[in-house]
Amino acid sequence: MDAPLSRRRELIRLYIVLFAESLHPLHPARDFFADRLERAVATLDAVADLGRWHARPG
Repeated sequence: MDAPLSRRRELIRLYIVLFAESLHPLHPARDFFADRLERAVATLDAVADLGRWHARPG
């Protein structure tokens, strides 16, 4: 079952704060967030490629 909306907001806020703090070069979570962002961009690129592959000509 889904978490209550207030709980999800707290988790989203925590994620955003940790992400922002990880921008500092010495933050221990820096590599985690950098790798996660790289994987997310690669996934979105792959999805976009699928869309172009399945697109019908004009």
